[in-house]
Amino acid sequence: MRYYTSRAGDTLLRLAVLFYFRHDMFEYLYLHNRKVIGEDIFTLVPNTKLQIPIPLTADIQHLAVSGETSSSLAYQYYGLSEFYARIDAANDWPAKIVPGDIYIVPALISPTEYAAAAELRKEINVEFDR
Repeated sequence: MRYYTSRAGDTLLRLAVLFYFRHDMFEYLYLHNRKVIGEDIFTLVPNTKLQIPIPLTADIQHLAVSGETSSSLAYQYYGLSEFYARIDAANDWPAKIVPGDIYIVPALISPTEYAAAAELRKEINVEFDR
């Protein structure tokens, strides 16, 4: 896990591009930081210390064990049970997780996007907290 302290003018959309090169990853940032951001996803107070999770950048083949659900897999691989629908969609919306079956846990972003975000941060001099 990395951290970043917000600055004046930062928004979750901007930070999603800076850290993941995809604006649609704002929800991932929000859900990981909702306790410090609050309910208003459009207002990001300067000097808020945010968690910047390292995203899954490659699909995983997961061998299911007893008791697992798509929510528990989402929490295990993404740190968020709320992202269970991504796993369900990648596996043709299974009614339940069957022990012994293999399930795809899809990447959140590609390695190319993650590298592009790092290059963008470098170009505009944005760094993680130290």
